[in-house]
Amino acid sequence: DITLIAAFFQVAVVLGGIAVGKYVDETKQFKPVSILSLVITTGLLGLLGLAFGYDAVFSSPVVIGALMALGFFVGPLQPINAELAVEVAYPCDENAVEATQQLSGNLFSALLVPACQSASSFDIELIKRSAENTPLETLVPEDLRGDTLILILLSLSALVYYVSFNAPLKREMFDNQIIEKIRMVMVTGEDGEQEGGLSLGQSKLNDDFRAIFDSIDRDESGDIDLSEFLRFLDRLGPCAVKTTKSQPSVLHMIADLWDSLDADGDGTLSYDELESWYMDLQRV
Repeated sequence: DITLIAAFFQVAVVLGGIAVGKYVDETKQFKPVSILSLVITTGLLGLLGLAFGYDAVFSSPVVIGALMALGFFVGPLQPINAELAVEVAYPCDENAVEATQQLSGNLFSALLVPACQSASSFDIELIKRSAENTPLETLVPEDLRGDTLILILLSLSALVYYVSFNAPLKREMFDNQIIEKIRMVMVTGEDGEQEGGLSLGQSKLNDDFRAIFDSIDRDESGDIDLSEFLRFLDRLGPCAVKTTKSQPSVLHMIADLWDSLDADGDGTLSYDELESWYMDLQRV
């Protein structure tokens, strides 16, 4: 049933987006994952396209399996590259970047539909038949429909682009600057003096995160408010951000960082929220 197969294809797209997207979110391996997905997508498109043009008889499990695999690997391309766009465009507004990408993708898809419909009316012969009545089982794959060829060319074009893609992940670089400065500053006071006799080697910051949290929570309320967080950022030095600057890009970076830390959106940072963010960065 075509409707049922289409439904399973959409499920494969969703599952691929979840599984592959989670992996990329944890590892930041945008380029390798995109290249692998495009290689598999191109291969499956070629396989299914040639089989259709050749009138090959495949068993239903093979055809359905190929379609499910196609959905699984093509599905994650849009969401993981929306995240990639946010990473490389940082500190541009995340919503603006994703909206632009979504709008452009939808517009291009809409333009592609009539183009594929027109292209589907012709085939490109790769190998000519030796005789009109040659039995199908003695032939090799011979043609591709125009719409299939367009999809393959698009996939190959994207693959060529990603092979040469080498833009820096600016948001990750900013987070790494913060985390490196945390290691250096958390056991010192604003004047650079050691607090509590701790040194970087003695404190074992990765194992004793409480010292980090307490050094930011100046009023000992048990939560970090925005003013304490800004005061902390001012202690990070010139290689991080300086909150005394008024440039919109710097202010946006600070607001974006605060939002990523404040997971429950209550306007303050709990110990668990700050530790979770810190440990996530350490893992990456």
